[in-house]
Amino acid sequence: MYSKGRMFGGVVVWLTAVLAISATALACGDDDLPAPTPSDDWTVIPARIDSVEYTVAESWPPQYFVQVVSVQPDGCHEFDGYTDEREERVITIEVLNRVPANLDELACTQAISTTESNIPLGTDFESGETYTVIVNGVTMTFEAQ
Repeated sequence: MYSKGRMFGGVVVWLTAVLAISATALACGDDDLPAPTPSDDWTVIPARIDSVEYTVAESWPPQYFVQVVSVQPDGCHEFDGYTDEREERVITIEVLNRVPANLDELACTQAISTTESNIPLGTDFESGETYTVIVNGVTMTFEAQ
């Protein structure tokens, strides 16, 4: 038969051995490898669009704006701005995110964020005419006042 003291002593020896092995494994872990960091090179990509709405400022002549909510799906995506182009009654807007060029090497935080942009369209709209706004493939129309 084992005495309580002898059994307790065996558990202490066993735990000490497990802790020593764990500490050695941690010390010899991935510390020799550099942690992935974002590169200095960035790639610009179209942002996912959550919503598109237009507003008209109470002014004369009326000033038109498009309010866009774009999505940054993780911590490696950053809002980068937008471009806009108008051809007659069609306004095309591209909202952009930027990501590190070495994105596939990074562990990005899984935090979704959004950016609200209030994009001015100007005042050059003919009353009663219908205009189309396309933002990264999302289409909406409005009638000018």
